[in-house]
Amino acid sequence: MEFGSLNKKGQTSIEFLLVFVIMLIYIQIIIQPSVIRVSESAKAVSSVGQTKLAAMNLAESINEVYLISGESKKQVWLFIDRNSTIRCDASNKKIKFEVNLGTLVEVGSPTSDAYCEKLAGSNKSKCVGEIQLLDGISLDCANFPDPLDGSESPKALVEIRKDSSGVVNVRRI
Repeated sequence: MEFGSLNKKGQTSIEFLLVFVIMLIYIQIIIQPSVIRVSESAKAVSSVGQTKLAAMNLAESINEVYLISGESKKQVWLFIDRNSTIRCDASNKKIKFEVNLGTLVEVGSPTSDAYCEKLAGSNKSKCVGEIQLLDGISLDCANFPDPLDGSESPKALVEIRKDSSGVVNVRRI
């Protein structure tokens, strides 16, 4: 009788180990890839948000300097993701931004000012957006790098200056 009792305990231990191994395989195959995908999506949305915030900060500063009567100037720090660029478009009076995402991430349209799309012929995607400046502004972006690239430096000091003729000059310091 002792031998039969020992055999049942051994069988129970083997069944427990088998269930445990099946749970580990499930976690490895099903759960872990989902967590990785969610993590990549969160990083992508964060990158788009950070770049949009920098572009909005620049646009608001340009508008603020423009609205102040007489000569004025303002310096702002812009913090940009390393896969991002910001452009100053003087002819259309817009601040444009672009974020290149390392992998194809389904981020949809995270903001009303950004549009994300899959890059043709690759498994990568990018998000682009633009912010309209005030009507009537005379803008000079000749001294602003085209584009302001986050891969060069994650932060940039930008000076916005309105001269006596009312032209708003934007330049990186």
